[in-house]
Amino acid sequence: MTATLPLSPAPVTCPNTSRPACTNDIPDCIALVEDWMARCQWIPRSVTRPFVKRRVTFSILAGHMRVLTDPEPNGAVAAFLSLDAENAQVRAVFSRTRGSALGQKLLNEAKQDRDFLWFKTPFMDPLIQSFFRREGFVPIGGKSPMSDYPVAGLRMEWWRPQ
Repeated sequence: MTATLPLSPAPVTCPNTSRPACTNDIPDCIALVEDWMARCQWIPRSVTRPFVKRRVTFSILAGHMRVLTDPEPNGAVAAFLSLDAENAQVRAVFSRTRGSALGQKLLNEAKQDRDFLWFKTPFMDPLIQSFFRREGFVPIGGKSPMSDYPVAGLRMEWWRPQ
């Protein structure tokens, strides 16, 4: 895949303004995922830094990722969401601070102008499942393999209320 993306984002003055991710965001996004992994005892050892870096880099280069950043001067990524819009799949939501509502803000942006989204949550992570339930996602089916992740997952779907 060949893509040309800016190395540096346009300045963001507020953590409540999302923007497309750029290649300079890769280290911050990897750090958010690694912080989460360190808290999860069930993560398989096959999920390594190179694995995470490949997934984050792919999402950014494919144009799937949006980030919320800290106010300047730091401007570090505080949260990100990866959305495969073509398949209506939320691929990841990560926030530095649980309960900060940053993940919720990104998910609400993803819901705009859409009637349907789905997410496959790790089966062993009740906190992620709880977050998506609060956001209106409903479990569909039972435990099943995750195609690109070495753990079982639970498909959850959101439909715009009619």
